[in-house]
Amino acid sequence: MSKRQFSEFSADVGANANTNNANEAISAIIKHAEELLKAACALKQELASGKQPKNSNAGSISKISRDLLPAVTYFAGSSPAQQTVSSNKAPKLDESLRLPSPTGLTAWTPSDKSFDMPPLPLINDPVLDKAAFTHSGMISKPGDMSYERLEWVGDAYLELFATIFIYHTFPKLPAGRCSQYRESLVKNETLSNIAGHGAKAKTHKKVLGDIFEAYIAAVILGDPESGLVRASSWMKALWGRDLAKEIKSEYNSRQNAQQAAIQAGTDNSAGLPAPTTEDVHPKTRLSKKIGTKGVRIYYLDENDSVDKKSKQRKFTVGAYVDAWGESKVQLGTGTALSKTEAGAKAAQNALENKKLMKKYEQKKQEWEEAMRAQLQYD
Repeated sequence: MSKRQFSEFSADVGANANTNNANEAISAIIKHAEELLKAACALKQELASGKQPKNSNAGSISKISRDLLPAVTYFAGSSPAQQTVSSNKAPKLDESLRLPSPTGLTAWTPSDKSFDMPPLPLINDPVLDKAAFTHSGMISKPGDMSYERLEWVGDAYLELFATIFIYHTFPKLPAGRCSQYRESLVKNETLSNIAGHGAKAKTHKKVLGDIFEAYIAAVILGDPESGLVRASSWMKALWGRDLAKEIKSEYNSRQNAQQAAIQAGTDNSAGLPAPTTEDVHPKTRLSKKIGTKGVRIYYLDENDSVDKKSKQRKFTVGAYVDAWGESKVQLGTGTALSKTEAGAKAAQNALENKKLMKKYEQKKQEWEEAMRAQLQYD
């Protein structure tokens, strides 16, 4: 047996040291992954519900980040040769893939809508590119990657993108309606329709939706520096077409309100208009307008239907009043994707019926005058 050269022995030692460092870094990430995910999920839920993020969640993420700093530094400083897997090899399980942190996501404006399909963001990593279109049934070796784990990651990122876009664009929208908007964007039907434009596979909607989510994850994970920005910008343009009407309406409403506030001299440094009577809930305004002792205003469910565009259930609610010898008089109706919003629309519809409101305001005034006269007489 021939003796080994010293240089060969040194190379082996260096390789072992690199392997040990890599194992330590991976172990650190695995150790803190669950804590980081828990804190991130809590922060996501707070944003989705419209609550102010708690300092404790931000503090937890900060502490975990400090604990992970050595591991992140190791991977950031390792050479491309250490990080890149040959494209000739079968895609392996993604133990060392880095999850980028969320970047700044801003509100939609009408200009964000793309009339044409925006250019498809490329997957920089050839291994992930192959995995994103590989079904688990086509895996020949236990360690090879399919699109299933990528789909799981992509699903979470799409939920996050949609949540933050909606949160920033529609500041007064109820949480329930925000969830409906988000569901319409991330559901399989929407994603499969997008994937049908130039997708590498043509199959069932559920599978197409899963492949689309895997593709988004591959774009992000395959480019730790700018993949997140590229993926979120692409989705912003795509989804902007689906909510174009709602985005334009919200944008025009805010612009008009801000302009009115500036003209009235009530604009503040943040560019937000001062509160007006229109900011008060329609049900509250209706109650103040015609409600008094002995008057009962209530809301009943009417016939439901299905929205042709979103395929979601639509609710119709009627506003009614019992007062001054009359019972179950319909004041107005409203239809929306939630009962709460439908009830608000019913109250608003009643308020806009000037003739009916004038009638009940007059009755309210006469009744209250009679009550005051009775009290003076007694």
